Amino acid sequence: MIHATPASDQAAVDWIMGVMREKDVPVHIMVFNSLIAQQKNRKDFRKALAYYNVIIRLATTTPLKPNAVTYKLLFRLYGYHYKNNHKPNASRNDQPTGSLIPPRQLFADMMSLWFSARFHPPASSVPAARSDQSEADQSLVDITFRSFLYLDDYAAAIVVLRTTVELGLRITVRTYFTLLRYMARKVYYEVHVARVKQTVQPVFAFELMGPFEPREIADDDNAAYEWIMERLLEHNSREAVRGGDGSGVRVSTEPRRRVPSVAEILEQDGNPTKMRDPVDVFPLISILRRALQIRASSTEVPWGDAWRKQTVTKARYQMVPKGIPLWSWSPAEKEKMKQYKRNEVQ
Repeated sequence: MIHATPASDQAAVDWIMGVMREKDVPVHIMVFNSLIAQQKNRKDFRKALAYYNVIIRLATTTPLKPNAVTYKLLFRLYGYHYKNNHKPNASRNDQPTGSLIPPRQLFADMMSLWFSARFHPPASSVPAARSDQSEADQSLVDITFRSFLYLDDYAAAIVVLRTTVELGLRITVRTYFTLLRYMARKVYYEVHVARVKQTVQPVFAFELMGPFEPREIADDDNAAYEWIMERLLEHNSREAVRGGDGSGVRVSTEPRRRVPSVAEILEQDGNPTKMRDPVDVFPLISILRRALQIRASSTEVPWGDAWRKQTVTKARYQMVPKGIPLWSWSPAEKEKMKQYKRNEVQ
């Protein structure tokens, strides 16, 4: 069934629905998630999204709706398709025209069909089940944040951070690890290229970390990454940048919540912790603002605070549908989950 899917997007959708009717395949989201997962392993965007389009078509006439697993699989397809030097993978351009749903549109679908107050499953009255529900949502937004990073869509990443807060979820130490590790590798790669060519300056690195001598970065990868993460955190935690990012997140000279140490962040490598107190979002916003700024400086588009705010506002307009009430884990719900976790540990 999978290998015989037609090449045309619309033909693929029609063909899949015909085969399902012929073979009496149950119309259940677990079936579709299994099919999408197979395409994820094959890194076949077109077929995975053909199955997703079938879900969307059936959603208008049946109770079938995509769930958190559906969007996790699809965003991982986007997010993990990048080169080892952490630059966008141009091979995505080889996909047939129209075969890819823009990642921002996929996020908008997720807001409408999973995180809307109408469709999101109600919070369970059982503490353990409620905790699992919240963690599943947390994992989903973490994956979408990472995917937009890997796509170098920093405006969308800012929108994801803001939406995370609006949904009553947390900016965690794991979020810091995701962003700092990714940016540290980009900085390290740029500095390495500058050393080899000796004719270019690591402009991206200077913008994110302030002035430094490239030779300060150690040759050992692990030591270099840790040093870069320290500089990223220090430079973006102490500077106050008010407004201009379009994120809707107010920032000030003093963090509203604690900023984790690099040692604590590195503990997340291979051993992610789930329930942690929320941490300050400002350093993450600051890093993304700078990354967005330096990308614009290499193009002919106007740039600066006004441009950046407009860019992030446009991203939010594309990603968060208006007029659709979003589900939110209320503070009361979060406190119940925290207390449950504390009791579980004790």
